[in-house]
Amino acid sequence: MKKENIFIAEVETLFNDSEINELPLIFREEEHKVEEENDFWKILIVDDEKDIHTITEIVLNSFVYLNKKVKILNAYSAKEAIDVLKENPDIAIVLLDVVMETTDAGLKLVKIIREDIGHLFVRIILRTGQPGYAPESDVITKYDINDYQTKTDLTHERLLTVVLTALRAYHSIITIDTFRQDLDKKVKERTQELEEANQQLQEQNRQIESQRLELEKLNASKNKFFSIIAHDLKSPFFGILLLSELLANNMNEFTQEDVSECAKNMYEAAQNYHKLLQNLLDWSMAQMGAIEFTPELIRLEDLFFEIVSMTQNSSQAKNIDLSYELDDNMTIYADKNMLNTIIRNLVSNAVKYTNRDGKVLLSASNLKEGVRISITDNGVGINEEKIDQLFNLGIKSSTLGTDNEPGTGLGLILCQEFAEKHRTKIGIESKEGEGTTFYFTLPSTEDGAY
Repeated sequence: MKKENIFIAEVETLFNDSEINELPLIFREEEHKVEEENDFWKILIVDDEKDIHTITEIVLNSFVYLNKKVKILNAYSAKEAIDVLKENPDIAIVLLDVVMETTDAGLKLVKIIREDIGHLFVRIILRTGQPGYAPESDVITKYDINDYQTKTDLTHERLLTVVLTALRAYHSIITIDTFRQDLDKKVKERTQELEEANQQLQEQNRQIESQRLELEKLNASKNKFFSIIAHDLKSPFFGILLLSELLANNMNEFTQEDVSECAKNMYEAAQNYHKLLQNLLDWSMAQMGAIEFTPELIRLEDLFFEIVSMTQNSSQAKNIDLSYELDDNMTIYADKNMLNTIIRNLVSNAVKYTNRDGKVLLSASNLKEGVRISITDNGVGINEEKIDQLFNLGIKSSTLGTDNEPGTGLGLILCQEFAEKHRTKIGIESKEGEGTTFYFTLPSTEDGAY
């Protein structure tokens, strides 16, 4: 028996106008107002029999669910159905025949719909006129379908009920998925807000940490300041007071040589005091931001000559060979007062920690990034652990010189602060027992500087 004849009885019933007019009101078009012309449920009929398409369309012509009519899409083979499904991802129901171009074409199409095309929400209703080719128990178990109907049992009322049930399920699934998408969107938005808030919090924490470190630095500066005032600033005075007292009380007993020695010691003590006081004043002004940064083009040879001349007395006292070398007409773009303070302190330190008959060299060399100024000595050197502490205000790193010259360590800290205002840092290369080189690099011209 041909499969088109299996459904003939139902065809006659479905064409009965009186029965169609007696359909429940929920299915009748005249009882509902469709809001938009294109707002409808898409139902795909996949069957190789044209009569099946015609009858199904007649039955569903007046169908309305949730103020939406039905739009019928037609495919007469599994191949045609694949094309329609790809073009219409919003199909709600597929009324699918099993036996078409092959005896299992419908079943293969089910797998394609679910696995290849990825239509997971569409409700698949299997309609077969030859259940022997697709037993219900096997199909329901092995294939992801939502309903199984034989064409002989699918009266018009049964068809409407099946479609209504499928649409309710599809609508629920779509609603849930819409809620899920909205929830995902809100979760993403909220996550982004939390990430932004977290970034702001991290930035605030960084600012707080920066402020904490700045406060620690200021506190160390305060402690260092009071330490200098309490001890180091008074020390030179004790020497001067003691020597002046000896001269005052024993002038008649002292020989000319004794007086000359006392005067020399008093002069050295006064010089040390002056150096300390100058560094202290410069450092205090730097902490208060009272020193203006005014870079200019400086002729290096003039600056080197001035600094070496100023340090000549202390170097000659230890018979140290203090010299400088640089190319002719070398220039550097820097704040003159700050640069003078940096080099003067570094040269004084080199003399201080160089043994008698030693050497100290102030030099300048041209590099690609600018001019490197170096102060090199063959003195006592510095161990690696001590190097890391030299520019730490909170750690007392100063030691007596090779002739027991006193110091506070403030000069090096001041040098580093002034170097940082020039956007550079002071580097150190040293080996104990062999000597030390302090160096830094500054631009040779105004172009591209600071």
